[in-house]
Amino acid sequence: MKTSLKFFLSLSFSILALTGFSQEFGMASYYADQYHGKKTASGELYDKTKMTCAHKSLLFGSIVRVTRLDNNKSIEVRVNDRGPYIKGRIVDLSGIAAKELGILTIGEAKVKVELLKKKMAAPPVKAPVVVTKKPAPRKEVVLTDKGNTKKDNFNIEKGDVKQPVVKTEMPIVKTTTAPVTTAAPTSYNQVAERVTRKNYSDFDLYSIKVERPVKQGFGVQVSSLLDYKNVMRLVAQLQESNYDEVMISVEQNDAGKTKYKVIVGPFADKISAKNALKKLKRKKHDGFVIMLENLVH
Repeated sequence: MKTSLKFFLSLSFSILALTGFSQEFGMASYYADQYHGKKTASGELYDKTKMTCAHKSLLFGSIVRVTRLDNNKSIEVRVNDRGPYIKGRIVDLSGIAAKELGILTIGEAKVKVELLKKKMAAPPVKAPVVVTKKPAPRKEVVLTDKGNTKKDNFNIEKGDVKQPVVKTEMPIVKTTTAPVTTAAPTSYNQVAERVTRKNYSDFDLYSIKVERPVKQGFGVQVSSLLDYKNVMRLVAQLQESNYDEVMISVEQNDAGKTKYKVIVGPFADKISAKNALKKLKRKKHDGFVIMLENLVH
């Protein structure tokens, strides 16, 4: 009995060691419709009609089962993107996958993620075997003065023993020219430091990716500011609270001055935006839910 138990525990441990992942618990969310057709981290385009998901670490192509803990409903999806990067969330589902799991109206749900099929690495490509053919041995032809028309090869005099004169060939010296090597361009794989309120500075180098999202869905407006420095400080504070999805609405006020609305989002529906607002208030941020299509610039 003890031997069987030891064997079972050893087998179970071996399976976990091979997969590196068994199951994970946390919150599941889903992509907004505005991401349909955009490139994912795997290189393929996001399609809201396919059963796919984003995960932080599993290999692209892995198949996982996502099970809601409140009603035990489950689906199977394929990993083709990275994320989510909001604290507490462990998987982002495509639109159709979220519909199948029944979280389109509630925005997110507590789930269990189980690995069903791990994507295996492609086998190494074997180098082709190069067969070098040896040159055929040259036949040594011994010529005499009889019938010989190549007088350059012999020096024959009457009365002498007719011996072939061996023609001495100069050895061929092969010169090898060293290939010209071009130095490979330097690759700058810089590791960016996450900026928060603690390490933010008004004067520094920052990496910013500017995109124009579709004005659809909802957001949580956190503040309206006139000074761009204050905008940067607020974004750093939001990042400290694990909010990386931040938008800036640049508008003009009644006095003709530029104002900046700092908005967390986007969210697919109003319920998701309200849930985000509750979390923001727990982290001492204030704000209110807005419809993105009502923004005027």
